[in-house]
Amino acid sequence: MISNGECDDKCHSTRIALDAAIEYARAGFRVVPCHPRAKEPAIAGWQHRATDDERMVRHWFENGPYRNVALLMGGGVFAVDLDGDEGVESWGRLVHGRKVPCTATAATGGGGWHYLFRTTQKIAPRVGVETGVDIRGDGSIIVVAPSIHPETGNAYRWVYHPGDVAIALAPGWLLDRIHDREAVTSDLVRPPAMPTHDRPCEDVDALAAKVIDRFPVQRLHSRNARMLRATAFLIGQNYRLDVVAAALERWWLHFYVGGTIGTDPREAPGMIGQTIESMVKAGNIRLASAGVDHEAAIRAVELTPALAQIVSSTPNVTPIGMGGEKPIPKELHPLRSENDRWFLEALGVHFTYERGRSEGDRLKATNGQLRNIIRDRHSVVLNPNQMERLKRRYITRPGKPAERWEAAVQVATGDSSGKTCEFELTGLLELLDPRPTDAAVPSEESPCPISVAS
Repeated sequence: MISNGECDDKCHSTRIALDAAIEYARAGFRVVPCHPRAKEPAIAGWQHRATDDERMVRHWFENGPYRNVALLMGGGVFAVDLDGDEGVESWGRLVHGRKVPCTATAATGGGGWHYLFRTTQKIAPRVGVETGVDIRGDGSIIVVAPSIHPETGNAYRWVYHPGDVAIALAPGWLLDRIHDREAVTSDLVRPPAMPTHDRPCEDVDALAAKVIDRFPVQRLHSRNARMLRATAFLIGQNYRLDVVAAALERWWLHFYVGGTIGTDPREAPGMIGQTIESMVKAGNIRLASAGVDHEAAIRAVELTPALAQIVSSTPNVTPIGMGGEKPIPKELHPLRSENDRWFLEALGVHFTYERGRSEGDRLKATNGQLRNIIRDRHSVVLNPNQMERLKRRYITRPGKPAERWEAAVQVATGDSSGKTCEFELTGLLELLDPRPTDAAVPSEESPCPISVAS
């Protein structure tokens, strides 16, 4: 017969386990109940029955004895499992001289450790990556707090709880070691037709902030179009595919919280992975050359005197055609709208850069590239409607002549697969210097560092 004290202790322990299990479920983890003081699941078919459904979790943990709590790995999350001192020593040798991101971390109760990481790759469970170092991958479980270790009787505990410290992106060297390879490959392999110069990984949060700034989702039902552009930008800049995925997941979460993406972020890894895979297989994205800082080269572009006078906020009163070597169209003298001046300046800067590294008359450009030039030079971000109005004024498109002055003619239209708009310069050509024989900006075979649809 159980004493009142024992009943109180058991009831208290059951409540703690239930509360923890519900917290995991609400955070999106798939929960599995385990036998008391054991690592074995207490339900049959647990690989398929693991769930984040709060009602089922309550049923498991309210109706029965105190149970240990486990989480099913997979869905972009895996754990590095260190077994006691031996595992800790092996891990120390493995990480020596390498960068290890801060991530959700737990002490196992048996002297070991769990490190949780995220990835877009498929990670199979593996025992003995190093001595005492196992990988709890897709379809495996880890026992978590407040469970009791079956041998020591000590409780599992979080050192860095996933509610306080985000689960970090798995570093490339760790993925390489898991798969016993020298170069990272995955189910999202770049085809041989797309050689890459993998760009060193900057802080993923900083990269995500850049993507959030450049590719805002301003209304519901526009997510896919913005995601395609952001994906093409990141791949075109040579970021590793797992870094691309991690940055896009943060981008997704940001606009989900803001209310302009309606789909639950837990669905983001799969949808982002499919987008990356299809885009890479299509082979439409031109990769930026290694060692070429295109943004710096674009910032260094200088305007011709005539174009500089047009876009100046205080144009001089020199008669038209006498203010420099090239005549200034009367339609542009003076320009009183800042948006008009900034847009023509962006056209001049971008096409000066493109002419320096392309031989043909058809030059590529996207709304994003022009908008970024305006943002970098004036700290102003024009919205899509503003960009469209400016294009109507200065770009002639099929059946739609430029409303104010024709700077260029659009001869090819971009699309969501990564094809970029192409233009032939007309009026703007008269305001630029002749095409240099030796370009002052870096040249390469790839015609466009950021190949996305306008």
